[in-house]
Amino acid sequence: MSYFWKAYMFFFAVPFPMILYYSINYNSEIRGDGTNPWLALTYLLISLVLWTIVLYKLYQRWIALTLQTKSNIESLLRDGVLKDGEIVDVKTLKPVAKDVETLEVSVRFENFSGTKVLQTIPINDSKPQQNRYEAGKRIKLRIDKTLKSSPVFIPDGVQVELRKSQMFLSIIGWLLALGLVIAYYIFSYQLESRGTGWRFLIFWHPLLLCPLILLLSFLGLDALLGQLSGLPKDVLRLIFYGKQATARILSAKQTGTYINEQPQVRFELDFKDERGRTHRVSLKKIVSLLEVSITQQQTVDIFYLEEDPQTIAFSKDLND
Repeated sequence: MSYFWKAYMFFFAVPFPMILYYSINYNSEIRGDGTNPWLALTYLLISLVLWTIVLYKLYQRWIALTLQTKSNIESLLRDGVLKDGEIVDVKTLKPVAKDVETLEVSVRFENFSGTKVLQTIPINDSKPQQNRYEAGKRIKLRIDKTLKSSPVFIPDGVQVELRKSQMFLSIIGWLLALGLVIAYYIFSYQLESRGTGWRFLIFWHPLLLCPLILLLSFLGLDALLGQLSGLPKDVLRLIFYGKQATARILSAKQTGTYINEQPQVRFELDFKDERGRTHRVSLKKIVSLLEVSITQQQTVDIFYLEEDPQTIAFSKDLND
């Protein structure tokens, strides 16, 4: 998920509900005696459960995932399938540490169906003087054939180690989030209780609404963005097991949905698989204003799954 979507999600999950809530004067004259005591306690319990789940998920993403990724990479180096690839492009990014080059390496290789795919690998090169990562050079990859590991593929022989400073910041960040949640409970109670305990709690209070929106965002935003981008759920299987074909564009019509003024387009396509069988499929995706000319094309390259030809994606969307 990009930083834009993370910031977008966070704004509508935390600041926005607070702005709405505190812009309305929820005083005792408007709310009478407050919420029923048992209902207020129920709201409090729900709020505590929701925030506990949110904090647990943040712990998983910020701390546990880092430790699990290190273990996955070590396992992939031992058991991953070895593939030969060609470096197509290399971009230098902002370095993450002194004497280390941070690179974005685009590699072309054959997937498990024999189809050429182009994928990008982030690499922290601790020995840039050796010029190991240059366009045109060959590179060995280790790929998880089950596609269950994260990451799914890495350069063979890569060395992995935890950056203690980053882990420390992640732990501090999580503890800060925990502290802010506790502080907000105290702040809300002191500001709004007015001697009535937790009876100021209502369903749309930020103590309930913020964690609820955060959880819905965790669960649904990635899936929503996947649908809008035109990528199926099993996109990894398309990349590593998919076959390529040229599809005819039968029609391309806007659905009326826009994201950042970019239209969602429904494409009706047909294509022949490698056995000569014709399949008709439909795909919806957000099309950027710079790429809207694709709707005027006669054909487009796609990837499809041999065992499920209705699962497709545009080749351009997979070759990142």
